[in-house]
Amino acid sequence: MMTSKPISELLSDKIAGEWGGEPTGTGDSFVIRTANFTNSGKIDFSNLALRHIANIKVAKKRLIDGDIIIEKSGGSPTQPVGRVVFFEKNDGNTYLCNNFTAILRPKKEEVFPKYLFYALHRNYLLGKTLRYQNKTTGIINLKIDNYLQTEISLPPIDDQKRIALLLGKVENLIVQRRARLKELDILLKSIFVTIFSTKRISKTKKLGQVADISSGVTKGKNYGNSRLIEVPYIRVANVQDGYLNLNDVKTIFVTPDESKRYLLTHFDLLLTEGGDPDKLGRGAIWHNEIESAIHQNHIFKVRIKDKLIVNPYYLSALVGSTYGKKYFLKSAKQTTGIASINSTQLKNFPVIIPPVELQNKFASIVEKVERIKTQYEHSLAELESLYGALSQKAFKGELDLSKVPLPEDEPGQAVVKAPEYSIAQDEEPTERRHTFLVDARIPVEQHGVMITDYREIFTYPRDCEDHGFPELSIDDERVFSIMTDCKQPFAFEDILESFQLKEDITPNVLHSIAKSLRCLLQQGRVKQEFNPARGRAICLRVTK
Repeated sequence: MMTSKPISELLSDKIAGEWGGEPTGTGDSFVIRTANFTNSGKIDFSNLALRHIANIKVAKKRLIDGDIIIEKSGGSPTQPVGRVVFFEKNDGNTYLCNNFTAILRPKKEEVFPKYLFYALHRNYLLGKTLRYQNKTTGIINLKIDNYLQTEISLPPIDDQKRIALLLGKVENLIVQRRARLKELDILLKSIFVTIFSTKRISKTKKLGQVADISSGVTKGKNYGNSRLIEVPYIRVANVQDGYLNLNDVKTIFVTPDESKRYLLTHFDLLLTEGGDPDKLGRGAIWHNEIESAIHQNHIFKVRIKDKLIVNPYYLSALVGSTYGKKYFLKSAKQTTGIASINSTQLKNFPVIIPPVELQNKFASIVEKVERIKTQYEHSLAELESLYGALSQKAFKGELDLSKVPLPEDEPGQAVVKAPEYSIAQDEEPTERRHTFLVDARIPVEQHGVMITDYREIFTYPRDCEDHGFPELSIDDERVFSIMTDCKQPFAFEDILESFQLKEDITPNVLHSIAKSLRCLLQQGRVKQEFNPARGRAICLRVTK
């Protein structure tokens, strides 16, 4: 039976935050600020403030598991005040929240805390805090007492738990997808540095020598009675650091000649002319995602003249690297926290030109990673859509929860066996049948060893007999590696899989695995890529 109650009646306490004084080294507490809020409702614990707060206040105001922290002051024109985060941490440390926030402590006998959090988080996403905003002295405040009169739909407590369980599972998958996308971006930057920083490359050319650079169309022009056509219009907001955000693409009316002049073509590099200093040089490659699209005047179009000299993927990575950002930051004009570059500065950018073969190898890696990213992005969009649909139905009482177990009734994690293949000296390796497991942290048994933190990620061997740079396996070879340091991954590169060994795995087990692999090595059935004597790693390339 679905009922409803004001938020205030579902709280056992509402506790103001506290800031305290400078830390003394004894009796200090961690304080959560609005800077630690994420828009997904998670708390970022990486940069908490440490403050000295009187014991009597700590006793009254310390956070406990199940507390909801609400932002009551702050916000911005694009980020309304009223965000909420859920506190679930019990590590022995003392946590409070600052005076821009407040603690909402649920009555656990009436409302399941995580359910109430999801309800408040949904209210924020739907803009229900906007009517309770009050701006004073330049700060946006939430009229929290008024807001707490908002009514919340309340199914039976067991159904609240089931709803929280469902939304939590989807939410975790969304978090994992976003983390994987971030990992892939970090991976590409790491590979770029690894490939192009191991050798000195003295050959450089100015960007204006290797590419045509042009600005785009200016919005708001007076065309008089000229014939105009409507075309898609790529703005600064669409060009991010290393990728394009095309969720919201506007259109603009221009002349037919302008539509041809500013037309974007495949492999054009789009760079923004300004913004925050740390975002200078941000850009991405255009792949004809939208037909007939043009670009605005605050975006530079960089079109490479000869791809046998400079590969677009390499140039994009170079511009976005530390090397590129340092140049633009040094060259940029800065006013009131905003930095900008002009076409002259961009044309003078010194392009380091390594052998095109290396550039092309890097480009092939980028293309593989981009394909994976595309899959993750599609999956992320589907999960976000699913989360929205589930939450909408859940808080309307339209979900069938009859087959959803209560959280305490959930079965333990099942052990999933990884595909097996023989490594005995007197046997031929059997065909490897890989199972592509996603969203991992699934326990996996491999050669009798329990493995956790199963993740899809690129790994790559080092071909020491060639040019010394890392490269991916070629079509007729498959790669795997065993790292005897338990902090390193065991990986199958051909399907982009990896997992980490548990820290309690004994050296004897690792030695046994390494010994078995050496049997294959001695038989000439594998090619050794790393010398174990140089470190603790054994890295092998296995032929089909």
